Amino acid sequence: MSADELRTFVLDALRRLEDEPRAQLEDVLLQRAARGTTGWRPSVPSQTIVGEIERFVEATRHVGHADPTDVDKYLRQGVKASLAGDQPAARSILGALLASIAEAGVDLGQHEIVDEVLTVNMRDCAARYIVAVYCTTLPDDRADAVFKAMGTVDGLAYLSEPIAAMEGVAVDPLPQLTQFLPRWIERLERESIPAGEWETDRDRWLREAVARSEGLAGLDRLAHSSRQPEAVRAWCDAVVDEGDWSRALHAYEEAAELVTSAGWLGEFLDGVALAAQRLGRADTSKRFESAWRGAPSLGRLLRWLGADKASAATLKKRARSALKQCPTKSARLRGILHLIAGEVEPAAKLLGAAPGLGWSSEDHPGHLLFPAFVWLLNGAPNGSLRGGLPLAIDRPPATDFHNFEVVDRYDDAGSGQPEKPRLSTPSLVQVMQQAAISKGLTQEDRVVMRAALRTAATARVDGVLIEKRRRHYQHAAMLVGCCVDLADGRRATIGSGSGWVAALRQRTSRFPAFQEALRQALAQVKT
Repeated sequence: MSADELRTFVLDALRRLEDEPRAQLEDVLLQRAARGTTGWRPSVPSQTIVGEIERFVEATRHVGHADPTDVDKYLRQGVKASLAGDQPAARSILGALLASIAEAGVDLGQHEIVDEVLTVNMRDCAARYIVAVYCTTLPDDRADAVFKAMGTVDGLAYLSEPIAAMEGVAVDPLPQLTQFLPRWIERLERESIPAGEWETDRDRWLREAVARSEGLAGLDRLAHSSRQPEAVRAWCDAVVDEGDWSRALHAYEEAAELVTSAGWLGEFLDGVALAAQRLGRADTSKRFESAWRGAPSLGRLLRWLGADKASAATLKKRARSALKQCPTKSARLRGILHLIAGEVEPAAKLLGAAPGLGWSSEDHPGHLLFPAFVWLLNGAPNGSLRGGLPLAIDRPPATDFHNFEVVDRYDDAGSGQPEKPRLSTPSLVQVMQQAAISKGLTQEDRVVMRAALRTAATARVDGVLIEKRRRHYQHAAMLVGCCVDLADGRRATIGSGSGWVAALRQRTSRFPAFQEALRQALAQVKT
């Protein structure tokens, strides 16, 4: 299309849009045009409009409510003033409107947040207001004014990095930013913060300012002086971004000494292992072991056991040494260690003793040992009832909530930034194959595993039925079906003559929903 044809199309498309998407599209178009290379700026709102907005705010404060359509219209005037470079007008308009909304003195009809009723981008408005305050305040007073303005927009918009947020909306570079940063840091450091690991807004703002003003050396200083975990992580990330893995190794080692909780300790010990791996160090497997012992999790255990493409004998040796001085009482992790060590009976006892409820708990052995036994006994062919079970063991484990593992830290999708270096975690199936467990199974081991599976399935059925957990009836029935599928003489087991299945059906006859789930599960067992 020619320029005229394209212009006609855009105007026609705009006319067809409803008010809300049209207004948002016009917002984006206005901002792109004002920040473009042509030098164009929108017209400055007149003093009449500014006065009208001030009277509107005063009236709404008096009556306690306002039409969100009017608020949208007037906020856009503030944005227009910001784009036009009239910072005094932008400060006056946005400051009055945002303060009245933030103080909850004016009800816009929202249930929780104002974004429910406003179409204008509140984060954009908040950042523009901070820019206006910055540009209209004398340098000596600027840090205090910006801090106060951040408090004004608190609750309306989340600005974790206010300097970056200001630069993101300003049409011109922020004046005297280099001189502002030391004063901003000094102002933030005067602010008292509660003790503990939870990061505050002040922590985030200070870290951004220190990084901009002092670079890596400043982040190093902040990490060691505050010992705040997020500050320590930011320092380590900055070292990694420089690509110096020797320095990163030492940084992660120091980081592990600075934090106290197991979750953060685990992350930094993972970082030590990652750096050692990148450097090709001979002690990499020892670093994986230290991470597992420092903050036990399934991912760390599997990484250590499978490190260095270890032989089956080495894997068994590692598992046995871990059991002698096990850093955790977790039944699932101890069960996996027994299994890798070739000790089937202790693993079976842990599965058989597990409660029928709590399978979703990270410490319950059922969701790992049950499919692991199934896989070892007869695999899990696609299309079979057993085919859906091994998902938990046939893929790398997800990060536990309390273990912020490096392996699961990615950049935001589509950010255009290169993916951060990360560790590779094998699945439980891969480690069992590496340990060649199936080759060492005896007939007695198979009998023990089948008995443990049946005990676990029975406990699961009883648990979900006693508590009437209807959503889990299908899962319990599937476990029973898997036991039948793996039993010797399955035809007889499925029939009513099977003692175990018959007794189970008799005991659960008062639960028709479970009976139906069990019927469907047994129907999938190939005879």
